[in-house]
Amino acid sequence: MSQTLPFTKYERIMQLRSMGFNTPRMVYIESEKDLSIRTKRLEIDVFLRDLHQSFVNIRTYKHVDGKETWLSQHLTHVVISDVDKTLLKCLQDGFICMIDAENPENGIYAGNILLEDSGKSYIVEYCYRPKGGAMVRMADAVDAERHTGISKHVTLSSIPSDVANAVQQSYTKFSFPYMSVILEFAVGKEPWGVDQWYSIFWEYRDRVI
Repeated sequence: MSQTLPFTKYERIMQLRSMGFNTPRMVYIESEKDLSIRTKRLEIDVFLRDLHQSFVNIRTYKHVDGKETWLSQHLTHVVISDVDKTLLKCLQDGFICMIDAENPENGIYAGNILLEDSGKSYIVEYCYRPKGGAMVRMADAVDAERHTGISKHVTLSSIPSDVANAVQQSYTKFSFPYMSVILEFAVGKEPWGVDQWYSIFWEYRDRVI
């Protein structure tokens, strides 16, 4: 699957960050060259050294015919000692990579928020995993049995308070000049992200019909 947007994934995450959203702790790796450029190598090494955990996740995507792929491979729980060789393999396969330090098992809710009509209305879809492990791509699944929330217009009182809080953050903080984009979010059992909040916003992307 692919999408067309005027900004890269990294730029979109940084835009969310500038709007005040809690975003993932991450490092962006665009090519094999990044692994040898001293400043980028230092950024990666410091990032890995400063983590208080033994693993990271590697998100991947490609640019194909001017479009950015999504739902490509997402490698979780990559142990620190395997990061370099895993990154190299992904880059050699033509992927752009993003290392993030968030624990996939932390998520209890995860999904998509579509803001419409200048934020006056919205659609939210989400999955619920009370023991953790909720991921956005579970809410993207076609099989409705795989998640407890389905894509529909809702009022804040009809959805769990944690999800409602994420929706409220979306339409109060999101200040991009056009709507009909999807914000990917998750709610953790424990605080996470740059700001160590319970709600985290992974990125925004094109609406996919």
